[in-house]
Amino acid sequence: MENNRTCLPPFSYDIHTWVTHVQACLTDPVTVNTDQQKYLAVVKALLTEVAALIMNTIVNPPEENKFTAITSALSTKYHYNYYILYQPRPFTIVLSEGAG
Repeated sequence: MENNRTCLPPFSYDIHTWVTHVQACLTDPVTVNTDQQKYLAVVKALLTEVAALIMNTIVNPPEENKFTAITSALSTKYHYNYYILYQPRPFTIVLSEGAG
């Protein structure tokens, strides 16, 4: 018996990269072929604390374009935070002269 499960990559807070990877995994029309299936696959892949942050989108998805809605909610919630947390920040070293 053929396994028709779609395996998504583990969730990453780098939402843009994760969603791009998810989209590539969901291109197989044999295993995932509807917007509802794609939406549910993403919901199942989310960490509980992430799902809690976008719960409104999960429990009240739009009638159409559910996959787009959930990925947009994730991008809105995490895009800014990821880049603040993980991008290198410039720093300044202040050298003080010794009291002499």
